[in-house]
Amino acid sequence: TLHDLFDEYGQDIYINDRIESINLNGLLTNKSINYLESLFKDISVIPFGISQGSVKELYVSDNGLSELPNEIGEIKSLETLDISRNNISYLPDTMLKLTALQSLNLSSSGILEVPQWIDNFKLQELFLDNLFLDDKNLPNLEKIKSLRTLSLGYNDLQQFPEWIRKLTNVTRLQVN
Repeated sequence: TLHDLFDEYGQDIYINDRIESINLNGLLTNKSINYLESLFKDISVIPFGISQGSVKELYVSDNGLSELPNEIGEIKSLETLDISRNNISYLPDTMLKLTALQSLNLSSSGILEVPQWIDNFKLQELFLDNLFLDDKNLPNLEKIKSLRTLSLGYNDLQQFPEWIRKLTNVTRLQVN
């Protein structure tokens, strides 16, 4: 079982088989998982239920996700979240609890509006590619002083936002 594999191989879990759903609640209880990469295909929800777990990196890109569960905010140890290439239309406000979040990939995720509260995170990486962002709906990100990578490629931006000049720690900027 998956639980036996975790006990035998430790903290990094890569799920390569095509499965439709899985309950990770029992697996995550009192366990320390550093990295969980889901290669699930065509699932519609992240299979966490109400588990708080200790996941630091969660990659669920390229699935049929239509929403993030509110419980995502309970994974307080989460440092990296990749929900790219999904069909998610909004981010739940409970994400504000993700105080350890350093890397967020929303590229091609279907997000209709990037919330302004995203500037509350101490992100080092933010990927907002292919979200149909334009000059009016791109949030002002100048408060994210820790940002080193900002990717805004394949959007509908006509001008370079003034606030980008204030991001003095950015070493990688992608704008197409």
